[in-house]
Amino acid sequence: MRGRKLTLLVLIFVLSVTDQNKTFAGDFSFNRVEASIHYGFVAPHDDELLHFFKGYFPFYNISVSGITWGTRNWHHIYGYPNIGFDFLYADLAYPEVLGQAYALMPHIKFSLINSQNFRLNLRNGLGLGYLTKKFDRLDNYKNSAISTHLNLAVNIILENEFIIRDKYHITAGIGVTHFSNGRVQIPNKGINIPSLKLGISFGETDIIPGRGEEKNVFDEKRSTGLVIVASGGLSAVYPAGSPKCPRVSLSSMLNQPISQKFNIGIGYDIFYYYNNKHLLSHLDEEDYIPRHFNHGASIGFQMDFSRTAFLIHKGIYFYDKHDQQKSIFYHRAGFRHLIYENFILNLTLKTHFLRAQFIEMGVGYKIF
Repeated sequence: MRGRKLTLLVLIFVLSVTDQNKTFAGDFSFNRVEASIHYGFVAPHDDELLHFFKGYFPFYNISVSGITWGTRNWHHIYGYPNIGFDFLYADLAYPEVLGQAYALMPHIKFSLINSQNFRLNLRNGLGLGYLTKKFDRLDNYKNSAISTHLNLAVNIILENEFIIRDKYHITAGIGVTHFSNGRVQIPNKGINIPSLKLGISFGETDIIPGRGEEKNVFDEKRSTGLVIVASGGLSAVYPAGSPKCPRVSLSSMLNQPISQKFNIGIGYDIFYYYNNKHLLSHLDEEDYIPRHFNHGASIGFQMDFSRTAFLIHKGIYFYDKHDQQKSIFYHRAGFRHLIYENFILNLTLKTHFLRAQFIEMGVGYKIF
């Protein structure tokens, strides 16, 4: 009942915002609101999480959004994507252990197929989620997935959009929602929710592409570039409740543009791990390694949005002297932003497949 009341309040808010049709930095306007229901389940991606599956359950999403106006180069390059905000509420079918989930996520939606009455969209959301239940070694020891109330929330949906009338659209799709704290505290196996979606949206006719200041997007020259980034972070270690240990990474990536949107690249990474002995007192003396380095090679994929880039790296360790990593593969996903000439801000998450290692926060420099 509490979740339904909160969802209703959010719906009233976004309807009022949509009615005002206000612009955001002159780049797009909120002119459409969508209500959708998703039907999914908590997927147990680890043997310790098998008890999380308690059947299928609905969850609810309210979003407010609008199409970009064409005032920036990347609006044209990506076909005038839709930008907005989602509010999600879910009862995870296991109230005594998982509780309820809330999330607020900005999203961007790309049209893969766009015709007069139909669109195939890829919708990506990233924001913050709040889970009412978390791990507690005394009161909630069965929750081995999440140990913090506040988490990162990710939502990816492949959806069909049917345009019934100018103002009314129906959407149906398949997607997945993920909650994780990036290993700032353990346990952190994460919660994954695959789901089916059905929704209806209402709003003004989409703004005609090209409205606003036109750009000649093909005048921008793109060339090979080398980026060096130094990052640091903290990672929780077992047993649960121990203080966190520092982690450092130094990464390089040689990027080659393959279109106005995308880059591919090859890179070299160095990871430094420091483990304070009193934090790992549960280990035998011969198993304790105070500090160690890992070296790896990676391939990268990058999407450019003017000065901001979304990136995904996949790497393999080729030097792990003390055999500290349980996987020979590592991954990185996140954002880099060009702040001044060649200086870069970095915010990425290093993982071993679905297992977070640490959040990399740092700075970098584009050499050429």
